[in-house]
Amino acid sequence: MDNLKGYDLSPEQARFMFESFSFIIFKDFPEGIEVGIDYKSFITGPKFMGFKMIPPGLHFIYISYKNSPRIGFFHNFIEKEILMKKWDNIKENFEDCILTGEEESRIKANIKNIDKNLGVYPFDKLKNWISLSNFITKEITYKINPICGRITSQQTFITEEDRINEKGQIVDRENPTRLRFCDEEGLPIFNMIEEERIKFSEIPKVTLENIDKRDLVDNSILLEKLLKNYGENGVEKLLGEFQYSFVVFLLGQVYEGFEQWKRFLHLLSSVKSSLNKQLPLYEKFFMVLYYQITTCPDDFFNNVIEQNNFIIWTLRLFFANIEDNDTLPVTFKTKSLKIRHLFEKKFSCSFDLPNE
Repeated sequence: MDNLKGYDLSPEQARFMFESFSFIIFKDFPEGIEVGIDYKSFITGPKFMGFKMIPPGLHFIYISYKNSPRIGFFHNFIEKEILMKKWDNIKENFEDCILTGEEESRIKANIKNIDKNLGVYPFDKLKNWISLSNFITKEITYKINPICGRITSQQTFITEEDRINEKGQIVDRENPTRLRFCDEEGLPIFNMIEEERIKFSEIPKVTLENIDKRDLVDNSILLEKLLKNYGENGVEKLLGEFQYSFVVFLLGQVYEGFEQWKRFLHLLSSVKSSLNKQLPLYEKFFMVLYYQITTCPDDFFNNVIEQNNFIIWTLRLFFANIEDNDTLPVTFKTKSLKIRHLFEKKFSCSFDLPNE
């Protein structure tokens, strides 16, 4: 159980975690590749073979090789599980390895021999990871994950005619022409490969033009409809997707994750008439948003805000809706005021929204 320097673990604790927690084995991975698990990433050395002592539960593993797009995946580890990925030098990517019971038993029998080549799960970042993912469940990932199971920072696109041709269009003597699809400017129409598409819930896109007025919109009906679509435990599922979208942007570098996160943020910030009814949701939303904004490095949100004032304007609308509602419980308003002051300090700005 090497590589435990820096962790305050007794020999008994370390032994228990080594024997009860999970492993991910990276077979034949090249040196110098960036490999991350949850909120921490590493550059692999010549002998790196994976991670050990992974706590049971949901985790996000991601890999970046040279200048290739980052690729990640969620996995719900069970106790004593061994997960294996194998490197493909030709594709410069990893392959899934489905282990038989016999193969897994053989690896477990040999695990102590490769112990020194396994990195310890970054327990110093475990609290950060839990605070960013506590509502993401196996059910949520199953619903939202791409069909291929991998989340890539750069999706693959094909032309519309290639997509049609995949379904069997053949050019021969009886069908001498091939269909061509172009936009209004005569350029080819490209579509994302469906297997790589993250299946986010549909939420209307918003722009700065419709978020900076106090009385312009009330999305209460839209929120209630979305919660109904989630079914049982709709509040937790909504927050799970909200966290999912943030994680795949923050760690997976998927820009569409940020766009979905912004849609959720605007939706939840622009509810007026249902605020009182949805207090259980907003109590939890406060904490999710608080951890997202305070857990990340300062320069992360500063860079985002420099490029787009959307977050500032949306939070102004959110706090204005709470301020305008005289029927909300005092405890709720007090909590929102504390969080508002924390965010104002974090972003060095005011969340006062002009009356218009």
